[in-house]
Amino acid sequence: MTTTIDRRTGKEAIGSGTLLFGIALLAVAAVTLVMVIVMWNDRMAPGRKYLYMPIVLLVGGGPIVYRYLREDRVRKAMYKCASCGKVFEIGGPVPITPAGEPAPDSASDLSSLRQGLFSADPTVRQRCATAIGDLGAAGADALPDLEKLRGDPSRRVSDRATWAIETIQEKLRTARRS
Repeated sequence: MTTTIDRRTGKEAIGSGTLLFGIALLAVAAVTLVMVIVMWNDRMAPGRKYLYMPIVLLVGGGPIVYRYLREDRVRKAMYKCASCGKVFEIGGPVPITPAGEPAPDSASDLSSLRQGLFSADPTVRQRCATAIGDLGAAGADALPDLEKLRGDPSRRVSDRATWAIETIQEKLRTARRS
């Protein structure tokens, strides 16, 4: 699971849906303001009472768009362990770049996932193998543990372990080429 946060505040960043809502509020405010200005003359006093609507829309939409443009958006990769319910942050916040992939800063997160590979619950083993595979080259330390899971009695676990091994090896090859 990945969430986008503002690096300065640590709070969840505004998503694209909220941004579109803010832009829609600003667009409606602009159209309404133009209509009020057109209706505003000495004979058509009713135009004055509609002046509050675009102001309210501007007050609602302006801060949303402003905050979105001001945020230092980063992506944070998270993993929730199925057996203990603990949420691990897989690496620190990672700037959103087309070629970037989250890598763990803390060895304890990877070691916790490696411990999960030996859980009695096959679902936990499968999810931990998937999370390690999602790390890419950063999960290379877990390759020996994943190799042991290839012979797991649960087919789902052995398939995910094989997938994780192939993914990590591919990321390692790609990293060596560049």
